[in-house]
Amino acid sequence: TSACIIGAGIAGLKAASDLEKAQIPYIIVEGSSRIGGRVYPVKFEDGYLQLGATYINGDKNPIYSIAKSNGLIDLNATYEGDDYVPLHTDREVIQGRDLREFTEFVDGLEEKFYKFAVDGGEKELLTIAFEKEYQDFLKTGNHSSRRARFDSLARMYLTDLETEWAAIMANFALGNYARFDDGSEERTEFSLDKNGFKKILDVISANIPQNKFKFNSVVTNIDYSSGSSVKLDTSTGSINCQAVIVTCSLGYLKKHSSTLFTPPLPQKKTTAINALGFGNNGKLFLVYDRPWLEKVQYRTMALSTPSIFGRGLTFDVTPWSKKTVQFWFSGPAVEEIGAMSDEKLMREITAHLISTLKNMTVPYPQRVFRHMWSSDPLVLGSYSWLTPSAVALGDANQILAEPIKGDNRRPLVLFAGEATHSSIYQTTIGAYLSGQREAKRLTAK
Repeated sequence: TSACIIGAGIAGLKAASDLEKAQIPYIIVEGSSRIGGRVYPVKFEDGYLQLGATYINGDKNPIYSIAKSNGLIDLNATYEGDDYVPLHTDREVIQGRDLREFTEFVDGLEEKFYKFAVDGGEKELLTIAFEKEYQDFLKTGNHSSRRARFDSLARMYLTDLETEWAAIMANFALGNYARFDDGSEERTEFSLDKNGFKKILDVISANIPQNKFKFNSVVTNIDYSSGSSVKLDTSTGSINCQAVIVTCSLGYLKKHSSTLFTPPLPQKKTTAINALGFGNNGKLFLVYDRPWLEKVQYRTMALSTPSIFGRGLTFDVTPWSKKTVQFWFSGPAVEEIGAMSDEKLMREITAHLISTLKNMTVPYPQRVFRHMWSSDPLVLGSYSWLTPSAVALGDANQILAEPIKGDNRRPLVLFAGEATHSSIYQTTIGAYLSGQREAKRLTAK
């Protein structure tokens, strides 16, 4: 075989689709039993619940184009969840003036962080920058007398960022604001209809014949020592090829790269793998017997269970199935809920909702849908982000993307996946563009 592609996520599928068009022989080796990787649509009623990727970042990219031309964008849902909503705590509802003043304060922060990063502050930690701004905010306009409420809103704000970036805020560099760029003016995240990413996967993989996939086949070693070909050892046997495109998650590379490659990867690449952040966020869907939430989005915080709910919880009603609610978790809460049985999880969340949504009758859910990415052995987390040590390397994503060349300077081991894209890492867009980029390397004459 000319090329082996490791992983049938968006990056691997796009690379395969392009090699198929170029009539270059290839095979896709996938450790699980399905395509999609961190895109994971699961059939529910007449649509799909997205256990992985949910939104499309911006409208100037190929994933948006596929969604738009297939009528998948739900503009109503895109703009409904955007407002800052009241925070229901176990003591009170923080809303009105407090919420308005805090929202005005945080609305300008992203621009400030961006400017600060561009002016040489890329390695600065977000938590430190935020704390400075927050202390200044408390000193103005009689804010310190309402400090307890603002502290809750500030904690919720950091949890929201931690969820959005799937990052540990205490190691999150302001450089992310300078470098992440989805090409759009507004930084809008588009919501999709009930088919969502299922249809996008279908479109990207449409021209890939079924016999090109080797499912349930985990790669244990990539031997490129000959300089002219690559031998893959997998859980189902060995494969020889002229070149390999590695699309494993950064989380997988962090854990396995030291044993996965023969010879070991160049030191520069290993340094980039270790320096880049790969964090966690988690979401789950609770299905109720009827719709019960009136608004689209809610935020709650209860100090009774600090490590899970004391950090703040955001949940929203699934637009096309109003009795289905998606809950977002981040940081240490991800591991904790991952260790719980469905039954315990439903009990904990229900108790939390009863303690915070005091004026509502909270029903008991019927079932849970979830996939714990942090403990999925093929993924080991959510997506990549920049730490101060990654920023210090210059362009760590680019270092990760550099192919290893063999004889005649021919690309031998190539790298794709969201973490190999320098400006739109984290996303299905970055994954798609990286698969396209590596296929191009192999088809260039």
